[in-house]
Amino acid sequence: MEDHKKTVHDFDFIGRILTILKILQEQTDEHTTISQSEILAWMKKCDRPCSARTLADYLKVMMKELNPEDEDGFVDDRFSISDYKIIPKGLEDKLCARDLGLEQEGSKKLQLRDLKYNHVFSFEELDQIIEAVLFLKHISP
Repeated sequence: MEDHKKTVHDFDFIGRILTILKILQEQTDEHTTISQSEILAWMKKCDRPCSARTLADYLKVMMKELNPEDEDGFVDDRFSISDYKIIPKGLEDKLCARDLGLEQEGSKKLQLRDLKYNHVFSFEELDQIIEAVLFLKHISP
């Protein structure tokens, strides 16, 4: 009889999801996107390889949890681009179509391409914070 315990679940998927989130945060910004194949390459470098299908499933789950979009494809009128954490290609167009009242365009499913992470601060806001700190009289260089 074997002495090692059987594990009911393999929780490696949590490590993969956290790695994907870290890749999105570090490799993208408001002007730079990343493709699924690039994410897969980074996953391999981080010793968390997975298949393209698995990555797509993880991205869908992450977007469902982090983004305010309904499952039916319509975006809620209460939310803007700043409310989304993972932004796929076409989301800005979809929100614009929604704002213009084009419901057909606003209900299209998004493709998991050209992804980017919506950081807390934009480049412009970071520059303003840096300038504010640099010009404080109470802080010496």
